[in-house]
Amino acid sequence: MNNLSLYGWSENLFQQKQASQYKHLSHGRVAAVNKTNYEVIAENGRLFCELAGNVLYGRPSSELPCTGDWVIFQPFDDNKAIIVDILPRMHTLYRRKSGTVSDRQAIASHVDKAFIVQSLDANFSIRRAERFIVQVLEEDIQPVLVLTKSDLEFSCEKVEESLRH
Repeated sequence: MNNLSLYGWSENLFQQKQASQYKHLSHGRVAAVNKTNYEVIAENGRLFCELAGNVLYGRPSSELPCTGDWVIFQPFDDNKAIIVDILPRMHTLYRRKSGTVSDRQAIASHVDKAFIVQSLDANFSIRRAERFIVQVLEEDIQPVLVLTKSDLEFSCEKVEESLRH
């Protein structure tokens, strides 16, 4: 048995579930996405889920479940279920969908804090860090910049100049 409050279940999410036509069904949080299969943490343990037709074909690809989403599902076996609804997202990280210019793909939702990791080697780019920081701030996610490889040789002056700029 899982206590879903450990995974972020809250009164606000409960209220959102009550607004769904599937409020009588079980709910859980997406732990992993494997193409069209979803691992969901629920009160009764880990389930392997697929999407109902109305979810798969009734939404744009950017609204398909991603890691962190809270979903409502209909179980049909001991550890298998069909996802029938997705609760509204908050604080979602997106990336540009592979091979497209404007389409985006959700990679994680209900994110409170994002760690942006940059190494202090020759590949260091303050502009890249700034782009990531702006991206997470736009979703009201707290950014944390982590600079690595400080034990290796790097140009301290170059890094300080970039940071000042």
